Parts: sequence; structure tokens; C-alpha cells
Amino acid sequence: MQFWFSTLALIPDHKAPTEREIQEFTVRFTQKLILWGSADILSHWNAFRLVGAVLADAQPEGSPEIMFAFEQVLYAIRRDLGHSNKGLGPGDLLRSFINDVDVILAARASEA
Repeated sequence: MQFWFSTLALIPDHKAPTEREIQEFTVRFTQKLILWGSADILSHWNAFRLVGAVLADAQPEGSPEIMFAFEQVLYAIRRDLGHSNKGLGPGDLLRSFINDVDVILAARASEA
């Protein structure tokens, strides 16, 4: 979590990682997930990576969809650790560290 928060510049006085550092972390993290992650985590991690790859080409300026894919990884990790996600929905985990999630969710709803 510390690494992901640093990529989002959420840790005060912490330099954001370089593209190379992100790639190196992702490789190490994926290796650990293959051995230690549940099928649920692996499935959501792969979906997160796919969304990121597709959006990097289609929308290099970024897209909120990557946030929601990442949130699904977080929910899967919580389930794997034995936490109940009962009563939590889209945006609930993101809301704890992203201020405008409700604005983004409202925009998504109006597009649907």
C-alpha cells in the first residue's frame, strides 16, 4: 500500500516513483501474487493491468476506470485477509484517499 500511495503522491514529502521503479515494483509484486495471492486477487490484478494497458494507449492522460479497477484489487486483498466488504460499494475504498470520487461516480452514472 505504501508504494501505491507514493505513486498517487499521497505520502507527504515523498518523491513519486519513476516509471522504471513502477515497472520494477510491478514485476516483484506480480511474482509474489503468483505464489501467495488467491485466485480472486490474481483475477482482479490481471484485470487492473489490462485496463491500465488499454487505457495507456487509448487515453494517455488517464482515466478514472483505472481507479475503479485498482479498487477491485483492494477489495480482493481485503477478502483474502478475512475482512468483510459487506456494505461497501464502488468508491468506498477510494473515497478514503481520493477526494473527488463522488464527482467521478456521478459523471459515470450520467454517462450510463
